[in-house]
Amino acid sequence: MRDTIETNRLTLRPFTASDAATVAQLVGDWDVARMCARIPHPYDEDDAKQWFAAHSKGRADSTAFPFAIANAHDGVIGAISLERRSTEDTPTLGYWLGKPFWGQGYATEAGAALLAHAAEDLGVRDFRSEHFEENEPSGAVLQKLGFRYTGDVRAMHCLARGAKVPARLMKRSPEREAANDS
Repeated sequence: MRDTIETNRLTLRPFTASDAATVAQLVGDWDVARMCARIPHPYDEDDAKQWFAAHSKGRADSTAFPFAIANAHDGVIGAISLERRSTEDTPTLGYWLGKPFWGQGYATEAGAALLAHAAEDLGVRDFRSEHFEENEPSGAVLQKLGFRYTGDVRAMHCLARGAKVPARLMKRSPEREAANDS
């Protein structure tokens, strides 16, 4: 998978150590952290640096492709990734945006670019994602990206909340898209 992806407004790129303060500030916001499964709260620069350090292993074994979402004016505004347990597993799309960047179409733009390049670079056509039930805006983004609800809801642990939270599973595949078009 390529390291950098460009869109009209965004650059998806690897994180660098100089991004740690910005990431800690953005994802350290309770309103962001509480909607993510694997982000602790509080979140500081050391947490960001530890997370960045783990990225190279996932890329090396083709199981995780994390990207900083950046724009020309603000720099890093969020993160997006595809992850899978093995190269045979269906990749899971995950993302977060800093609160000042919500509602501007950035998640949809970044997601569309990452999914297109995953299909091209990795030959992957099926994807999954999930969001906490109360995070309806995330569900709307995923629907714009072609994901559909499976009907499954599961209790997913949220590190920031220290509790299990209901999450709705979504999938995207060419077969599901064709069925929805007919």
